Amino acid sequence: MSKVEGGEVVTIEGMGEYKQRVFANAFVSKGGVQCGFCIPGMVVQAKVLIDKNPDPSREEVAKALTHNLCRCTGYKKIEDSILNAAEAIRENKEVPLPESDGKIGGRYPKYQADKLVLGQRPYVADMKVEGMLYGALKLSDHPRAKVLSIDTGEAEKLPG
Repeated sequence: MSKVEGGEVVTIEGMGEYKQRVFANAFVSKGGVQCGFCIPGMVVQAKVLIDKNPDPSREEVAKALTHNLCRCTGYKKIEDSILNAAEAIRENKEVPLPESDGKIGGRYPKYQADKLVLGQRPYVADMKVEGMLYGALKLSDHPRAKVLSIDTGEAEKLPG
């Protein structure tokens, strides 16, 4: 925290609508988002890079992302997305979303990918429903043991 004390911290929400839209569309158009968990952090890192260097090379983008981990997409499409966003920002243009005819074999943008890029799509752990039940996985204390019997009495007393 001492590194940011007295400084300014910009989150993805503080980037402004234009840059949010450019990054979201760039990631959607280049297929640079899958689960989306890591992407908001990469977008903020990319914004910092592009603010300092409006025309970064692929190598500079890769170096800027060294502290960000993605386990789904792979970095080439992420780098492509950032380079696409950098070009649009440099030229003060929009990034068009890909056209899709919806036919089999055609390219179709990931469902709610723009929300994933901007960290606006909730994950299951973020969702709360009134009366929601929780469960936990309990692994056996005796793996590979032969189960001879199970007392279901307490479970059978429960309603439902």
